Amino acid sequence: MRIVKAVAIGLLVLAMGFVGCGDDAAPGGDARRDGPSDGPRPDAFGICDPVLQDCVTGQRCTLNHTMPSPMLFCESAPGTVMPYQGCTPTQSSDDCQKGSVCLMTGQTRTCRRFCYQDTDCGNDYCAIGIGGTPLYACAQRCDVLMQNCATVGEACYLGETTSRATTQQCSNQGTLGAGQPCSIANDCARGLICFHPSDADAAGFHCYQACNTMAGGTPACTAGTCTAIMGQEATHLGYCR
Repeated sequence: MRIVKAVAIGLLVLAMGFVGCGDDAAPGGDARRDGPSDGPRPDAFGICDPVLQDCVTGQRCTLNHTMPSPMLFCESAPGTVMPYQGCTPTQSSDDCQKGSVCLMTGQTRTCRRFCYQDTDCGNDYCAIGIGGTPLYACAQRCDVLMQNCATVGEACYLGETTSRATTQQCSNQGTLGAGQPCSIANDCARGLICFHPSDADAAGFHCYQACNTMAGGTPACTAGTCTAIMGQEATHLGYCR
């Protein structure tokens, strides 16, 4: 299984007085394989903790959106936008609520809660690596077969959280077609999964069409046979081979 690709923070570009666009992938285009507990701690990356929110009363710990090396700091300006809602970078950081950060997700910016582990994300998953940082944010839970992600430009993938738990989660939509080699969960286009059936594909991970293993279930394979994925029996998620 593969962790999803890292996403960049919503960049603030000052040009003719307008807020410019952010990138939708981290520098290098890959995500860290280990959770934040295995990498640099926030105190090595700024002056505060974005999950614990240890700034003085009235301030919030967030990223300053200065690329290529954004840093954590205590922001005095309050944020009002709730997680998973559309957001805008500001001169200092962004307009997200305390504990969240404005990320370029799919084709738009949305506020995502900082996290160290899944329990920081409520019913969702700690799975998004924030580009240019050792930090992570929450990804929405979803159903690969239903492709029910709400954010435009995101699709549902089989991936991993920071604790290496296998999940179905929303992430930036990939472009690779069925049969193409992949290295990250969301390299593949919507409706495909990056998978390595070790008994049949010695070359490594490739994009496979996702399918419903139930008789008469949808989506069905357009070619090949729907084969169950170990550990996904309850969700009826399979792949076409």
